[in-house]
Amino acid sequence: MAIHGITDDMVRDAAGAAEVLVRFLEFCGPDAILIAHNAPFDISFLGCELDRTEIPFPGNTVLDTVDIFHRLYPGLTSYSLLSLVQHFRIAAVQQHRALADAEFVRLLFLLAAPKMAAVSSLAGLAESFDTLSVRDWRAGKPSLPPAFEPLDRAIRDRLRVRIEYGTPPLPRVIQPQAVYALNSKLYINAHCEKADGERTFRLDRIAAFEVIGG
Repeated sequence: MAIHGITDDMVRDAAGAAEVLVRFLEFCGPDAILIAHNAPFDISFLGCELDRTEIPFPGNTVLDTVDIFHRLYPGLTSYSLLSLVQHFRIAAVQQHRALADAEFVRLLFLLAAPKMAAVSSLAGLAESFDTLSVRDWRAGKPSLPPAFEPLDRAIRDRLRVRIEYGTPPLPRVIQPQAVYALNSKLYINAHCEKADGERTFRLDRIAAFEVIGG
């Protein structure tokens, strides 16, 4: 409520996940390429709800604008949605509402698209960028590699973790909340103190970490 301004009363009579997901999948169709900002985070929620409602998973390819901008515009101080739209002078503020954020993602993709012009097929996309599918999501907690096992304790005991993340690695402090797998890669969902919000971090992009306290 503090972030979005959406109260319980506003959604009390809203349709449930099963009905909305059917409409969403019909809207997307089987062949559309979906684009999301921090796509693994969205896929984790979508996959969880599809699994819970026993709706078959779609096979649509999903592109992540975080990955696209990391590759095409390296060296930016932040790749959050707000930071990117501010950096490229698309908008000064973020409303944190679904339609407005989707419009930001559309505008960011259009900005990046000319640099992607050489890619002419799905195979080419997969070679140049991280491509995902909702089918890549799997229920259940995956096992962390031995070097990252202390993160399990941080999740269990709600401890803060100092990480060096990205290229080049930059410091930030997070509180890990969950780990999940997508397309053979592991991701940590965490509260990021720098962004003051939930973020997803790919495990193989964490150059170093230290559990704080505990």
